[in-house]
This record gives sequence, structure tokens and C-alpha cells, in this order.
Amino acid sequence: MLKFLKALQVLIVFGFSEATYRKSYRGELQAFQSEVYSFKFTTPPVVVLETFKGDGDLFVKHGTDKPSFDNYDLQSATTGREIIVIPKDFPSPIRIAVFAARPYVNTTYSLTITPDRAFQYEDNVNLGGAWTWTDFVFFLIEIVFDVLL
Repeated sequence: MLKFLKALQVLIVFGFSEATYRKSYRGELQAFQSEVYSFKFTTPPVVVLETFKGDGDLFVKHGTDKPSFDNYDLQSATTGREIIVIPKDFPSPIRIAVFAARPYVNTTYSLTITPDRAFQYEDNVNLGGAWTWTDFVFFLIEIVFDVLL
């Protein structure tokens, strides 16, 4: 059964076009620490950071250099949801740093990278939008894997 589910996940991930595929990461950082993610793209993505505890900031740099709070091409450092829309002329690959900004508080976060056309905007802000059927399938597969593993 587990092999079947893994094969199904591979089929679903590689069977869908880039327009419907989202990458999501979850993590926890200690104060003033960072985590860096690399991402290659053909369609410029939207990078969204949801912080559940603490305060996380986003820093993006193209190429292979590690982004930081003083070395970045794009950044979003507010409180609450952080959103960076990668411009159409921005070169691939990119490196994305999540930085825990608050002292004495661990930051728990979810980072989502999705192609630009998969999001809905109003003044470049994600309003969440309705779930597509692929979102629902990925959600169900994630629950099954969490239960089985």
C-alpha cells in the first residue's frame, strides 16, 4: 500500500503542469537564525511565507549566493504574511532565505512557492482564492502520508 501511495504521489507531482504545482515547506527557527531554499523555475513564482509563531522575513537572491538581511535582490520584512512576486525578467535559479526576526522567540512558518498564474491578486496581495482539485488531491495525499509514516 505504501509503495502504491508513493508511486501515486510521483505520478501526481510529475504528471501535472507547472501551473498547478506548488512547493510547500514547514519549519521552525530559533531567533535570528535562517533557513535557505533553492528553486529553479521557468514561470516566475510567487513566494509566500505564513508565520504561525514569531516573526519571519523573506529574502530572495538570484544565482547561487545565499541571501541575507544585508545581501538580497528582493525582500519582504513586515509582520504577518510575507509575499514576494518574482518579476518576469528575474533569472532562475533563486535562493530564498527565511529569517527569524524576533529575539527570544522561535519562529514557526510555512513557505509556499507557486507559479505566478496559480495565485489570485488584488494589488499584488494573495487573497487565498478557492482550492483547485489538485490542491485537494495534494492535501489528501499529505494527510495519508502523515498517518502512514
